[in-house]
Amino acid sequence: MTRLILAAFLIIPGLALVILGIFWIPYSPTTVTDSPFSPPSLSHPFGTDWFGRDVLSRVMVGGRASWAVATFSIGASSLLGTALGLGAGYFGGILETILLQISNGILAFPSILLALVLAVVLGRGLTGVTLALTLFNLPYFLRLAHAGTLSLKKTGFHLGFHIRWGRSVPRTPPPHSPQPRLPSFGPSNFCPGHHPLGRGFPLLPRPRPTAT
Repeated sequence: MTRLILAAFLIIPGLALVILGIFWIPYSPTTVTDSPFSPPSLSHPFGTDWFGRDVLSRVMVGGRASWAVATFSIGASSLLGTALGLGAGYFGGILETILLQISNGILAFPSILLALVLAVVLGRGLTGVTLALTLFNLPYFLRLAHAGTLSLKKTGFHLGFHIRWGRSVPRTPPPHSPQPRLPSFGPSNFCPGHHPLGRGFPLLPRPRPTAT
């Protein structure tokens, strides 16, 4: 809870400044407005830089690119990594081996060197930075989804999916009644009772009590 409060305390003001900068900024971020390294004041709440430009205005304008790159790179890497991890964990085989080896190779590659290589190939700009961050964060989401899929697959909960699509499954009931749950990248109450996966086990025959 303390970390959440601290994160909100740091993130919300910065995001508010970026949103405000879309509609209004006190000065042009490239205009010299005062002497260099002026201390914070009412006219310059964040002071000025070494050229005398208003730091607050530069933060409000420069924050747009930072938030855009962070949002797109994390969003793209989480969606793509989760999809690849789910596929690798569910199907296994050669697909699992290839994806895990590629993720290991990316993790073994220094991130700053990867960013420099992409910057040389793609040229200067935010595109290379965004692709580098997306590629660097992709293995973390892939391995997280892969591990969660394997743990869910071992419970036998996926058998309901096979029944629904007409595949053969063992006619013996599961040794226990597992709680349908997703890995930590999704809500834990997504499946039970409402999703087709959540209606798998009721199709299996239940053992009848034997008379003693």
